[in-house]
Amino acid sequence: MLSYKSLWDFLDNNGIDIMDLCHDAVISPGTLEKLNADKSVELSEIDRICEQLCCRIEDVVEVVDF
Repeated sequence: MLSYKSLWDFLDNNGIDIMDLCHDAVISPGTLEKLNADKSVELSEIDRICEQLCCRIEDVVEVVDF
């Protein structure tokens, strides 16, 4: 199972608004819904998020046990 808790923590710790990230990284409302629900998101979307935040994939997503 995927968790994007680390993404929310990263944004909070760095004072970044999710809507600013969505605009800057061109994240669709559908992708934002998936992120909020810890659903699978295309790797290209994760890549854009990481590029915009200048971070690693481990900083935004983690695989957790059920």
